[in-house]
Amino acid sequence: MHPAGGPIPDKPVLHVRVHNKTYTRAGAGAQVVVLDNIEFALHAGETLAIIGPSGCGKSTLLRIIAGLDKHYDGVIARPQPGRLSMVFQEPRLLAWRDVETNIRLVAPGISAAALADLLQALGLNEHARSFPGELSLGLARRVAIARAFAVAPQLLLLDEPFVSLDEALVRKLRAELAALVAKHAMTTLLVTHDLLDAVALADQLLVLSPRPARILEVIRLDRSNPMLVADLRRKIADRLAENVSLVAAP
Repeated sequence: MHPAGGPIPDKPVLHVRVHNKTYTRAGAGAQVVVLDNIEFALHAGETLAIIGPSGCGKSTLLRIIAGLDKHYDGVIARPQPGRLSMVFQEPRLLAWRDVETNIRLVAPGISAAALADLLQALGLNEHARSFPGELSLGLARRVAIARAFAVAPQLLLLDEPFVSLDEALVRKLRAELAALVAKHAMTTLLVTHDLLDAVALADQLLVLSPRPARILEVIRLDRSNPMLVADLRRKIADRLAENVSLVAAP
């Protein structure tokens, strides 16, 4: 992953260049700048976590990268040809389809063995015939993750995939997701407010400023450092406004 202005090697899986993203505030009609001069590249097998204060534009950036928001000034070069999967903050499952069918609808060609492996990896074996309304939020998030991996994407996008879950469940899901990303050598882009998510899943950290979001720093994660999370928290706090609280203490 290379920050704006630096050299970008040939053929990254993803190259993001967003000069600016604005929207019109309802009522007053004022223009609000959300993103300002965001540029980076992501190469095969890399995992990048984007972290920043609430409301800075992290999810907006991810939606632009996914092609869901086309109202911006810039260029996004995605895998060509290639497949992209996204795990949203909400599971977004079809309530009238069971777990297996929700997965097969996006990956009709998935083999029975590959599907069984995914269900096994995410603890869903006993829930293949369950409907979303019969699942806890944690199980529903597991189905959303399984659905994303089922299409064997060249690029996986994760938007706060563990939000609103209790910490014990989050620890388990982090480990399951990290194992899947490593097993499939998946090129992954994660948006999170939690450094523990970033450390568990990412190779590099991109720190965004308060809105309008700019890149403050790019940090390569060194998991051999036993004080990594504490050191990162201090470093990021030094770069952000004093009233911004990014993460709770572990």
